[in-house]
Amino acid sequence: MIRQRARGWWLIVACLLGAVMAPAASANEAVNPNAVQGVWTLKAPMPTARDRLAVVGDGARIWAIGGESRSGTDYVVSNVVEIYDPGADTWSTGAALPTAARDLSGCAMNGKIYVPNGQGGTYSAPTFLATLWIYTISSNTWSTGANYPGTPVPVLQAVACDAANNLVYVAGGVSGTSTSTAISNKAYVYNATSNAWTALPNLPAARYGAMGFFANGLFLVAGGDTNNTAPALNSVVAYNPSTNTWSTQAATMTTDRNLAAGATAGGALLAIGGGFASSNSVLNSVDSFNGSQWSAWPSLNVARRLLGAGTAGGFVCAIGGFDFYRAGTACDVDSGLCQTNECYSYDQSFAVQSATPTASTCGAGDAVYQLSLQGVNGYTGSVTLSALNLPGGVTAQFNPNPVQVPGSAQLTLSVGGGAAPGSYTITVQGSDGSSTQTTNVVLQVVTAAPGAPNLTTPADNATNVPLNATMTWAATANATTYDVQVAEDRNFAAVIANPSGQYGTSWSVSSLLHASRVLHWRARAVNACGASDWASANRFSTVGGPDPGGSCRLADVNCSGGAVDVTDIALTAQAWLDQVTLGYFEADFNQDGNNVINIADVQIVAAAWGQ
Repeated sequence: MIRQRARGWWLIVACLLGAVMAPAASANEAVNPNAVQGVWTLKAPMPTARDRLAVVGDGARIWAIGGESRSGTDYVVSNVVEIYDPGADTWSTGAALPTAARDLSGCAMNGKIYVPNGQGGTYSAPTFLATLWIYTISSNTWSTGANYPGTPVPVLQAVACDAANNLVYVAGGVSGTSTSTAISNKAYVYNATSNAWTALPNLPAARYGAMGFFANGLFLVAGGDTNNTAPALNSVVAYNPSTNTWSTQAATMTTDRNLAAGATAGGALLAIGGGFASSNSVLNSVDSFNGSQWSAWPSLNVARRLLGAGTAGGFVCAIGGFDFYRAGTACDVDSGLCQTNECYSYDQSFAVQSATPTASTCGAGDAVYQLSLQGVNGYTGSVTLSALNLPGGVTAQFNPNPVQVPGSAQLTLSVGGGAAPGSYTITVQGSDGSSTQTTNVVLQVVTAAPGAPNLTTPADNATNVPLNATMTWAATANATTYDVQVAEDRNFAAVIANPSGQYGTSWSVSSLLHASRVLHWRARAVNACGASDWASANRFSTVGGPDPGGSCRLADVNCSGGAVDVTDIALTAQAWLDQVTLGYFEADFNQDGNNVINIADVQIVAAAWGQ
């Protein structure tokens, strides 16, 4: 095989990590898939600098397996296995790979790690190993499975595990000598239960150095390269086991990538670093796939290709690689090999929320809640819902259940005739098998409508109330929601805001109130048995308005501080001419006795004052 270094020409091949169904991890950098604004943090470096290694996580720890290391001035194949614990940020040594090998790919499932094929020997006389190495995590021991059946034997394949069916998928790769290379379009699946390989339809086009993922029932092969001179690929192809066919996906990565690392985290697929041999490039960029599109993630601290990556212990980590003699953090300036370990931390994969925090029944009946489930950084898993702490006589039903994230569901709590009146906190729990998230809702079982609330702010006759006012009131026993009204007249014939179904004991205006106005507001409480009477309204003036509690009347009071004249009514008259209400001057402008102030009333008074 040809390999390109600063001191010679070699074909650079990437160690590709297949997606693992148990959270996988392999990294010298860690990324937080649930906080895309986060950063990669440099962690304890891998003890042995290596590239072209397999990096695999089982959800708790991360294995860095084999690859290529340095001996004197030579690059040599390695059988070293080192294990990273992200929680403790420490490394330990695992059982050595039975045969030293580089250009490895691997994945983990059901308590075992699978590493198919590898390259031994030297670059001038390589040996291509069709061995399937199998590592048992619990015993720290290696064994072998049936040999890879294809010829010639490729390395740098896309590898992914389907844990539900105990299958290992492999596709593509490269084989050859220092004078010729052969890029493969072959694909196979290994059944770990029967220890047998089965040929799949060929890839749409040969590629090597691609990343492998298994997600949503598909084997995805992302990026890579079709030869040693063309640019790398950003395309993704998918194998569908149910139809036994390949298809090209519409969504492509934001960056062409070869020799990159793949990992899964929180439901997102990550394409990490990489580069291209013929242009001596290394990348620090990261792409994530949320099930429908690829988007950019925070970049690595150290640009690298031929690295590995995986997830474990709430971290996704990027480990090892080759930085083309750039002497990056924990990378050797002479060999270009890296010990670098960066990780990104994440805490949850989805969130359960309720748009209906409280619902009620009037005796027996149904209380309905609207739920939403949102993924974090591309999580698209299936979540099963349940209700905890149900009181006697109450049953719960979710529709649908389970819920594909992102998605929504309706919770119906059915209250039987034997349920005691009262307020109950119900815990709604969502679980995807590895992560559990909760939210609380309140069920009220009532037998009568609530009483009217007591208004607090703005208080009656308050002045200089801001235009973005917040109305508050005291909680009322057995109230589920509240209705609020703001009007320009005391009879609430000219209502300017009428929000209903408000949870809690406050409401902030959504559109700014008019300045220099006298307004009125009131509220009432509501539950499943009915609504209370409206509370007695509070009158207030906004910034720049008159004192609504004063005794200023046009007929007998000097409102402006000078002689009573048109100035005293100008504001109010103009307000009505602008179709804004009178507020404080209601009594003076009710000229026609019908208890509704209108523009005709204003015009009569304004005319009397010379307007």
